Amino acid sequence: MKTCSDQTILVSVIVPIYNVEQYLEHCILSLVNQNYKLLEIILIDDGSTDSSGEICEKWLQKDSRIHVIHKKNEGLSAARNTGIVNSHGEFITFVDSDDYVHKDYINNLLDACLKNKVKLAIGKLLAVTDDNPTEWNYDNESSENEILSKEELFLQLFSSRNVETVVACGKIYHRSLWKDLRFPLGRIHEDAIIVQDIFNQIQDAAWVNRILYYYRSNLNSITQKKYNLQRLDELYAYERRLSLFHQNKWQMLFQKQLYVYLSRIIYHYQMITKMNNITKIERNEIFKLYNKYLSSISKINKTSLDLKHKVKFNFFRVYFLIKQKLAVHDQY
Repeated sequence: MKTCSDQTILVSVIVPIYNVEQYLEHCILSLVNQNYKLLEIILIDDGSTDSSGEICEKWLQKDSRIHVIHKKNEGLSAARNTGIVNSHGEFITFVDSDDYVHKDYINNLLDACLKNKVKLAIGKLLAVTDDNPTEWNYDNESSENEILSKEELFLQLFSSRNVETVVACGKIYHRSLWKDLRFPLGRIHEDAIIVQDIFNQIQDAAWVNRILYYYRSNLNSITQKKYNLQRLDELYAYERRLSLFHQNKWQMLFQKQLYVYLSRIIYHYQMITKMNNITKIERNEIFKLYNKYLSSISKINKTSLDLKHKVKFNFFRVYFLIKQKLAVHDQY
């Protein structure tokens, strides 16, 4: 059986990059200094307009494991997909360019996959800020790994482990999981959309109980910026997840996701009503979309919602219909 100590398995590290000159050196340093050495570090410069591209080129000359791809700006999903297509490793991991990883990031995750004969391993994350960058000393931390079934893995989405479970980073994947799979283009919340397609291919996964990935709370990220209609992609992710849970007859997962779905439908509508720059065309599209949401929930309302959520749903439906009628009236 292959082990990490053999250092014979190539791991591809895919790093999408866009205007992160302030953090890029730290990120790359954490990768080249990994205790696991057999790496292919793919830096995808997604049309950066700062010095990120030059930093990539500098590192290309310093470390033969580094490969650099410069491309026009098409967003995070397209950059990651470019990395997948150009990778050669038996295992793949994604690291965002404003984040960094523990020196045993690859060692721990790959070792968990090999020892447990699984195709996916997930590590713990730690949020850091510019004022408090850190590297966790896990010498006294429990290193007991867990093996989770597919259903148990999905359950983590509704636990305190939600962030580690849903994000693409902080995990190591066997290459076969990406054979027919790519990140969706033109959408945000791409991790929430694709996570179910990864989980649905496996029977078990390893959960590594060590903090291995450090992510920055970036106020300039898409999901941290002022609310916009792209944020509705979250609901698309939840719709797909509900469909999967229903097909597999995972009633508890279905019900948990349904409650989240309903709450987020209401949240997004509240945020939309606060926007001042919506055109009539956009408003009409929102009404069509929300009528679809409400129709889908109405079909399962009687059997899957408890009393509290039935009241919540029916109240919102009446509120929405009134708002819709008022909006139609205002057009004439």
